[in-house]
Amino acid sequence: MKKLFFYSAIATIVLVACKKEISPTGETSTSNLSLDQTGFENNRIEYFWDEIQPFQKSANDGITFYHVANVSSPTVNGAMCSATGMDIVGNYCYVTYHIAGSAYGGALEVFDISTPANPVLVSQLILNDTDLNECIVKNGKLYAVGGRDIYSSNFTTNNTKGGILLEVTLNNNLLSNNVRWVALPSYSGNSVNIAGNYLFVVSGSTGGGVFTFNTTDLALVQSDYYDNAKFADIKSNQPGNPMLVLQGNPSAIVHSYTANLNNVATKTTTEILTQSVPANGKAVLHIDNNDVYICTGNNGLRAYGINNLAGIPTLNFNSPGDGNANGVDTDGQFIYVANGTEGNIIINKDDKTIHTIFPFSGSANYVKANSNYIFIANGKGGLKVLRRVNPIISSGPPCGNRPTLTPATINPAYVINPNQSFAYRGSNVFRTTFVNNGIFYYCGSMVVRNVMNCNGGSLTEIEGSLSVDSHLHINANSTLRIQGSVVVNGNLHLKGNLQFIGSGSSITINGSVITSPGYSVTGNYTSNVPL
Repeated sequence: MKKLFFYSAIATIVLVACKKEISPTGETSTSNLSLDQTGFENNRIEYFWDEIQPFQKSANDGITFYHVANVSSPTVNGAMCSATGMDIVGNYCYVTYHIAGSAYGGALEVFDISTPANPVLVSQLILNDTDLNECIVKNGKLYAVGGRDIYSSNFTTNNTKGGILLEVTLNNNLLSNNVRWVALPSYSGNSVNIAGNYLFVVSGSTGGGVFTFNTTDLALVQSDYYDNAKFADIKSNQPGNPMLVLQGNPSAIVHSYTANLNNVATKTTTEILTQSVPANGKAVLHIDNNDVYICTGNNGLRAYGINNLAGIPTLNFNSPGDGNANGVDTDGQFIYVANGTEGNIIINKDDKTIHTIFPFSGSANYVKANSNYIFIANGKGGLKVLRRVNPIISSGPPCGNRPTLTPATINPAYVINPNQSFAYRGSNVFRTTFVNNGIFYYCGSMVVRNVMNCNGGSLTEIEGSLSVDSHLHINANSTLRIQGSVVVNGNLHLKGNLQFIGSGSSITINGSVITSPGYSVTGNYTSNVPL
């Protein structure tokens, strides 16, 4: 049975969960899992700190976005994978991959995003014969859905055409080879959600629908069959809340349930678009409080009130170019649209104008925003990582106007004299001591492998991230000003002023905090220890 896979000028790389070829070899071996926590290098990650110019002014004009990293896709069985889905929980981003085309294979990867400008790959699980399309993390477990050749799945053709649900037990937020598999109807799982003790899995194409599993034993407890089920979301992921499922082809239909058992009997359906949702798109549906955002491919992005799906759309966004609305996510101020060949489009929630367009080669197929991070799936191009930066009170020049600090790795001690003032951007490692006696403005990722001293009368302002392997000294009458994150693996000696600007900043101290009279800590931040 040949996989139905479409390429077009609009989306050269697409995220698809549909039929693939199956090979009647008679073998019933389980998937070969390859777990790696430490052996890989992070040479697949390329770091930047490049400001993305706003598209037009708005009420959110002071907020800027930076392109901080590219992450290339892993290879499985010699083939380059495509990034397909992700979930962000705390300081970790979990990503699924599959091999596009008729071959099977995929991966799960975990990135530590605790340092804003330096996402780091920390865990990887390779699956030699299984595609993965989406995942969700809850209560120490990762649940992923995808597909596998039925002749290598250990499942019978009576209950599957290759679709799978995979449960992975996490160890300290990292992957393990402690897994459980369950067969799904249809050819592949498209999306997975959880509320209470139940998993709600969408399986697409012929014979698909929505299927409810008990998280305890992964037993199937309810089925609702309909073809071309695309994507599901649950309001706040709480039992009893609305769960909406998007069905595509021949028209776009939303199935409305409650996220509990026996919900099929009370289901309602609403046709939101007479045209079909393209079969070759991700077609994400996303619930944000009482708003429902629906991707309809070349028909754009639409939004409705959750209690008025049959009413007039509250947003009807059509691409300014020829991109397809494939994925969508939101935060308090922005709507993030993965818009195919146009890249990622960031829309202001307040006036529905475009704030920023982040173009890149390839196709933006899926997007996930969490706090100040935005991850964009770019098919075989891997991941694009953006960082949102709120306005900072600064007397230094804008980050985009600053030169890059070179070289990237600085070996001798770095000393700023009392009469000196510097403003840089970049991603830099200071291999020995960093000493500031003057003024130092910095945008990006700054890693100090030894001691960092902010001496009396100095100002050190960092927009991005600071990591100090040894001790950090903020001496009397000095100021360290942060918009982002600070990690100190030694002690924090705090005699001067530590200022946090904007929202979303954090500090982690893995040693002790040693204070002296006259110190101050101001602003909004989170900390693992009292300051």
